[in-house]
Amino acid sequence: MKSVCFVVSDPLTVRAFLAQQLEMLSQSWRVAVVFNPKPGLGPPAPLSIPGVESIPIPVVRRVSPARDLYALYRLFRLYRARRFDVVHSVTPKA
Repeated sequence: MKSVCFVVSDPLTVRAFLAQQLEMLSQSWRVAVVFNPKPGLGPPAPLSIPGVESIPIPVVRRVSPARDLYALYRLFRLYRARRFDVVHSVTPKA
């Protein structure tokens, strides 16, 4: 099965615009969504979409060189480990 990873800086983007598409896509692809966990949202899996894996990586929206390098490092490790067939960034920072 092919795999796809969507990267967003805000989980609201997924809930508002992508939830139905991701659910449909998960019927024939392995789907993962990388998102920035927000404090106060509870457990780090607020994207409860059937068949879609949620991966919290802190991709903050504002420019922060140290945090940006850390996010890039974490994304690099994820991509290297998972070997996704397609990676799609949805928001400009992602």
